[in-house]
Amino acid sequence: MSAPGEGDFRLTCLNGFGDGWNQYAHCMAWFGGRLYVGTSRANMAGMRLAGGQARIRPWPVQCPDDIYDLDRRAQIWEYTPETEQWKQVFRSPVVSGSNGRDDVPSYIGLRGMAVFQAPQDRAPCLYVSSWSPHTAHNPDVLRSEDGQHFSPVKRPPFGPQVRSCRSISYFNGRAHLSPVAAGTRRGFTQDLSSEAVIYASDNLSGGQWQPSNEEGFGNLNNVTVFEMAQFGDHLVAGTANPQQGAELWKSRGGSLPYEWEK
Repeated sequence: MSAPGEGDFRLTCLNGFGDGWNQYAHCMAWFGGRLYVGTSRANMAGMRLAGGQARIRPWPVQCPDDIYDLDRRAQIWEYTPETEQWKQVFRSPVVSGSNGRDDVPSYIGLRGMAVFQAPQDRAPCLYVSSWSPHTAHNPDVLRSEDGQHFSPVKRPPFGPQVRSCRSISYFNGRAHLSPVAAGTRRGFTQDLSSEAVIYASDNLSGGQWQPSNEEGFGNLNNVTVFEMAQFGDHLVAGTANPQQGAELWKSRGGSLPYEWEK
């Protein structure tokens, strides 16, 4: 079978599922015969208001002076191949924020998706890691049994500076999660973390998470664990490293913390 070429791809939906504030299709997973996509909202507007306008002129997106005047509620969309139709199956709830507003989204982005059956699950479930604004609560991991109803598991006990979680992956009986903190010694950024650490849990309902590696796998220039996947009998992790270049690490698991090989 030859590798796919340009002619093998086709457009399945309008930009942003018809909503231009859906600026990232940030995660995808195949579950129950359908494709699920999680979005992140108004990213370019947030960058502009955080000072990004100085880097790109003119700035390509217009936005109000208050980012919370935009609908930033992250969404999950479902694609049914038989009908070639997309349907929105989830939109973030809102909470009372630390800024005094009562319409702050719980999640402005959904960054990771994985399908797995944890010990407490009766069947494989769809799990989604989230990104929360700094005026809301810490990010959650959402769980769905049917792809239609989503609710958080017990919130991971990360510090208050953790604003999002990137990849989520299941390996050797444990869920693995890579949190991202903003406003740290590396500056205020949505892409770099306070630590490049993968946390593991064999009890999602109990909210217990332990580190599976030393920070940066021993290299502090590894600033974030961007991606994870199981390949063969290894968990593989990819880092962001602006000084030396991105790295791939793998582990066979076992007792925590794991032994890792670059």
